[in-house]
Amino acid sequence: MSIEALKEKAPEYARDQRLNLAALVMDTLLSEQQRWGTLVATALASRNRKVIAAIVGEAKEHLSPETLEAPKPPPRSWR
Repeated sequence: MSIEALKEKAPEYARDQRLNLAALVMDTLLSEQQRWGTLVATALASRNRKVIAAIVGEAKEHLSPETLEAPKPPPRSWR
């Protein structure tokens, strides 16, 4: 699922989230790495598998593998 499809599937009560997602994707003040890193970190914080899959799937085209791994939480053994 793409980010665009994710936005289209969001219910009406999630209108603000759709608008925020669209604004972040189109933002020009952040570097590409900052923008996509923020999207990945936000997706991971949502703990929603569909959101994570959609955003990480597209972020792979914009971020290096090392950068893509950076916002992920540490293994449970570290806690």
